[in-house]
Amino acid sequence: GATALKSLTFEEGTASSLQQIGNYAFRYCYELTEVNLPKSLTNLTARQVGSTKYNRTAIGHYAFADCTKLSTVNFEMGGDREMTFGIGVFNNCPELTTLNLPSRFVSYTNDLSGEEFGPLGERLTNKASGYTPNIFEGCTKLTAINVIMDDNGKPFLAENELTSHDGVAYVDEGKTLLRIPVGRVAAYEVPNTVERIDEFAAVNAEKLTAITFEEGNDALELMIDQRAFENCTSLTNVILAKRVKVLAPRAFLNCTNLTSFELSANLSEFDATVFEGCTALAAVNVATGSLKYSSKDGVLFNAINDVNTEVNTLYYYPASKTDKVYSVPSTVKTIYSYAFSNNANLEEVILPLGLQAIDSYAFYNATALKTVNIRKNVATIGDYAFYNCTALENLTFEEGGTSPLSIGDANYINLSVFNSETSSSNVKYGQTFYNCYMLTNVTLPERTKFIADYTFEKCLGLKTINIPNNVE
Repeated sequence: GATALKSLTFEEGTASSLQQIGNYAFRYCYELTEVNLPKSLTNLTARQVGSTKYNRTAIGHYAFADCTKLSTVNFEMGGDREMTFGIGVFNNCPELTTLNLPSRFVSYTNDLSGEEFGPLGERLTNKASGYTPNIFEGCTKLTAINVIMDDNGKPFLAENELTSHDGVAYVDEGKTLLRIPVGRVAAYEVPNTVERIDEFAAVNAEKLTAITFEEGNDALELMIDQRAFENCTSLTNVILAKRVKVLAPRAFLNCTNLTSFELSANLSEFDATVFEGCTALAAVNVATGSLKYSSKDGVLFNAINDVNTEVNTLYYYPASKTDKVYSVPSTVKTIYSYAFSNNANLEEVILPLGLQAIDSYAFYNATALKTVNIRKNVATIGDYAFYNCTALENLTFEEGGTSPLSIGDANYINLSVFNSETSSSNVKYGQTFYNCYMLTNVTLPERTKFIADYTFEKCLGLKTINIPNNVE
């Protein structure tokens, strides 16, 4: 970059012929403080297949990234052509405080990759392929993203996609909350017209102290997408609106000061990874009226109703509950995936006689756990169930029972044995007791029928293991 450049201004209005700013064009211009951009900027269609336009963005990937003194970006308003940000355009511009955008930002299909991206450079397709950097990542002072309409309050394009409310960016006619600025201080209330809080919507908004929900419109369902509030480290208490039906995995990932959380009465599914990395969380409660979930002493179970007359599934035990010993209720038959994961306090979990299943990852990384007695009616212990339980030294299996015991996924066949071309990413290993290096002696019960691959991998202290003859 031109490291001594302090100000960047292009001709405005009809006099400007500038249509695009390329990838990395002004990255590392450390002295740049102000940028003035003309309304001639536009996406260019490189090719078109049917109705799909394959575009090059008006402002390319990382175009102004790492301009650490950049505080002012002015867009000339007006214009009647589409434009889009590439990935990471303003990454690590910590002095940028407010951004006023013309209302002609749209989604686009990338010419090279064929992937679809939203108006602020967010990935719309192939999300699982990896994290797409927020274009404002590292903009720690950015408190408002404002989308400006024309003098009559109308968008510059007939088919307007990007809007804003109270400094927060929206798409889909305000139905999807797209981006809460990284530097936003204090709380934000989600309007009751919102149907979706987008993936990574508030990622790294470390000064966001509360997220609340406008009352009313309970019939309109709301989804909170994965990692929406990742690293919102000032959040302490969250009460979901009644209309929240979907809470995606890792929605509140690494919210390290979150101490309590109330699930909505209408929540349809729960995944314990919602709270992964929430190291202060001590209680999960459930709003009155839920037909699916209930809570006792901050621990999450199924609801008691006409279908289930007693608690039979333990869904989640908060990672920061301080008890050393916990007795699972006698009616519980299943311990759900990730239920006790990442708990650093529990030393012993007393399992009930009627327990039938310990799901995958159930005690994943429960690093204080010392003692577990697997009861005689347990039929399945899932992959990674006790993965990295580094203090586990007393593992016993109750004899008796009539149900065959499978340790790991009994339905899995290691295809690489038969096909050398099978990708290793498709091979699913058991690793049920991986890195439980305090174990010294294990005796499996006579009813054991299956032990998956790598079940005791890295159990470096294990001296003896007694395996019955009828194991498959």
